[in-house]
Amino acid sequence: CTDKPLFALARYCHQLKSLTIESDSGLSESAFVRLVQNCHLLDRISIGNEETELTDTFFVQLALNCPLLTKLNVSHAHLSEVGLEALAAHCTKLHSLSFAFGRLDITAQLNASTFSALHELHLLALEMDDASLYALLRRCPNVQELILCQLHDLTETGLAVSILHCP
Repeated sequence: CTDKPLFALARYCHQLKSLTIESDSGLSESAFVRLVQNCHLLDRISIGNEETELTDTFFVQLALNCPLLTKLNVSHAHLSEVGLEALAAHCTKLHSLSFAFGRLDITAQLNASTFSALHELHLLALEMDDASLYALLRRCPNVQELILCQLHDLTETGLAVSILHCP
């Protein structure tokens, strides 16, 4: 498969508000970047793309170009502090965040932006250590629904400490 369908969406569908893409055909990260750079009205995005790992490059562009985002569901991504900070700082309306089948590498930052509108956080089948979970939960002071499932590298002690120190 090629990136042509995403390029066409980016070129002609500037009024797009919701996008769901489930694909195993190897769409490139650059095609997803171009899409969010041209579709500034997106408020709901769900991407399940097994062949492409979305990185901070995508998440920074998403944050800078889609400030109306309220719901983000992504699988097969590698998110670090850079992408997370961009999302927290620029997507202030984000109320639902879901990551699956990827990797989260997050560190605790003293002056980190928070996800103040976030009410739902779902973390499924991720490579994520104790420190990353703790740092993420510290940024989510208003989470009401938390789903944690098959978080690799997470210990029982790390989970307990993270939960006990939730804001």
